[in-house]
Amino acid sequence: DRAVWAGKDKDGNTVVGLFNISDEQREVSVSLAALGLCAKKVYETVDLVTKEKQVIGSDVSAVLRAHACAVFRII
Repeated sequence: DRAVWAGKDKDGNTVVGLFNISDEQREVSVSLAALGLCAKKVYETVDLVTKEKQVIGSDVSAVLRAHACAVFRII
């Protein structure tokens, strides 16, 4: 009921898509370690839709309504 997609942009930053494929609101997350990033480092995410920035430490997460997604660039 959850899916995560990750890749690199043209500048080498990690881009992550979080997908809620269930019929209910859910939190979807992925650890920095699972993305191949140093879990001891502090990163900034940029929501590629809203342009909102957030500092993260151990994972990327979002509470998503049913069948929604969020896409973040990790800097």
